[in-house]
Amino acid sequence: MKNQKLSLQNELRKFVNSIINHPYKALVVVFIFWFLVWHWGFEASFFITLFFLFLLLRLDCRILIFFALLFLISCPFYLILGKEFRAEQMAIYAYYLLFIGVILALIECKRQPEDFEEFEKIDKEKAKAASKTEIKKKKKKKKEKEKKPKESVKKSTRRKSFGQSGGQENFKKSE
Repeated sequence: MKNQKLSLQNELRKFVNSIINHPYKALVVVFIFWFLVWHWGFEASFFITLFFLFLLLRLDCRILIFFALLFLISCPFYLILGKEFRAEQMAIYAYYLLFIGVILALIECKRQPEDFEEFEKIDKEKAKAASKTEIKKKKKKKKEKEKKPKESVKKSTRRKSFGQSGGQENFKKSE
């Protein structure tokens, strides 16, 4: 719980420091917001401005995804209370935030690929381990196939001898 509080405080400090350190970027975002409000209304301009705010100030996109999940979690509670319109609005806002968060995550991957090299190393190690196990499985299957033809030949001769003698005699007797 303490770690979560510290990380939230660190993110808020980073947000405030980025605005203080880059006031011109914050001013650009404010102008974008007012221009968009004039053309498209408050909701659309809010989410577009949020995108540009996180993009220009290089804030962590997981914040948006976190709030999107909170909005999604609130939907069933609004439905239980009988507020269908509010639940629909929360679902729409959650979709917007998830979309913006994913786009920002992709941009972050392109900007800082060194942060994601650890995941690539882990994936390569898993792929190597998987290929080794597949090779072992293939070797076992080959060994089993080599053993099976010898056994199947013996079984087929048994079937022929059983089918030729015992099966036909029983069939003739029953007629």
